Amino acid sequence: MLVQTEIGLQHLILIENKNKQVNLELSVGNHFISFITKDITSNSVFHCRKNFEKILETESLTSTIKLFFEKNDLNPNIVANVKLFLENDLFTLVPDELFDEKEERTYLKYITRVKKNDFISNDNIEELKIKNVYIPYVNVNNFLVDKFKNINYYHFNSVLIKKIFKIRDNKSFFAYVDNKKVKIIIFNKDNLVFFNSYEINTGADIVYFILLTLKEKDLNVDETLINFIIDSKNDDLYDLANKFFNNFKIINDKKTDFLYS
Repeated sequence: MLVQTEIGLQHLILIENKNKQVNLELSVGNHFISFITKDITSNSVFHCRKNFEKILETESLTSTIKLFFEKNDLNPNIVANVKLFLENDLFTLVPDELFDEKEERTYLKYITRVKKNDFISNDNIEELKIKNVYIPYVNVNNFLVDKFKNINYYHFNSVLIKKIFKIRDNKSFFAYVDNKKVKIIIFNKDNLVFFNSYEINTGADIVYFILLTLKEKDLNVDETLINFIIDSKNDDLYDLANKFFNNFKIINDKKTDFLYS
């Protein structure tokens, strides 16, 4: 399934134009790929997304990205800056006071098998005094460096947590819904008290993991406001949310992926 959104740009405007420069933001996971280009001069944007019906093998991501760029006429010669957001579950959050860069493999071995030649990176979530330690898609990084020469990359969850923290206001419970994933984030004032990512197939799976988290964190299901951020349409989610939750709202406008807004 391909979901495309175009705002202020015609599709062909991404074909080579020597007087044009854009900033590119790209999100890549085993279940989706999306990008947005922002014209440096006019601020117009082009947004495109593709959800995968099945989870892709990591090895096939580079060929998928290549075809996606070609289909959407993305010309690397007009791209000035690249931000890459890598989505996977090969991560762990470590408080700053416990973090030691020499122990990155130790942190990760409790959540995944770490191979001897795995490259490990970390993001600084300075607002919360937390490090996100993760294994990036090295093949994706290398492909993009070859294509664009220079990129800045981050783990998807690092950027998601920072963005939600910034817009949270007095809200505390968030459910980010994507193709094949729901991520649940809970804040207590200025502290992150819970974050987890779950694989899903239906709206019922989303509701199940929210109810499970509410129970585990001893939160009242009737009183807790569930703030949904939805980047991928789920046909039965709204009706199910109405059935199980007295208090919920959708807080993003869905014109572009949440990280780009």
